[in-house]
Amino acid sequence: MVTQLEMPVEQIAESVRPYRFTIEDFHRLAEADIFAADTRVELIEGELMMMSPIGKRHAAYVNRYVGVFRNIDPAIAILSVQNPLLLPNTNSEPVPDVMLLKPREDFYEAVQPQPADVLLLIEVSDTTLNYDRRIKLPLYARHGIIETWITNLVQNIIEIYTEPKNGIYTVQRIAQRGEQISPQAVPDFIVNVDAILG
Repeated sequence: MVTQLEMPVEQIAESVRPYRFTIEDFHRLAEADIFAADTRVELIEGELMMMSPIGKRHAAYVNRYVGVFRNIDPAIAILSVQNPLLLPNTNSEPVPDVMLLKPREDFYEAVQPQPADVLLLIEVSDTTLNYDRRIKLPLYARHGIIETWITNLVQNIIEIYTEPKNGIYTVQRIAQRGEQISPQAVPDFIVNVDAILG
């Protein structure tokens, strides 16, 4: 007789499967106050991902982005900070650090932002660099987010990803101190990299 300890991993995986949450499940959990008030969690392809607490350095960089983008005309773009993004048909609701969204009169009160609404998405990555690059970036590309910046605090650079096609970003570049960059969707809005990286 074969015991479970002797079963091949493939057979065990067939008999025990992880539960995948839907967006609706996720929202019901939040409404039922299942998560503690200070718990940071996002839904990625049906799995609940516990996010690291926001450290001082991470918070400072998000604040720098807020300082840079706070004066953008809401008729051009809406600044959204650490708010969820609904990715339909994947049971994913990531929480990017910063987004510039297409203008809406109700500021997205009636509906959550979705990929077509995103002009620019920004992640601030220190301890989460591998997760942001390997899990979230491909997810954003598959959903056609037109431009994603990963603020790489390990190397003190901004990684710029554009032109998503077939689930990957086909154009990548690095911005460093001393340079100026602009979101593709708002090319007249100039960002001094020094204002972000210090």
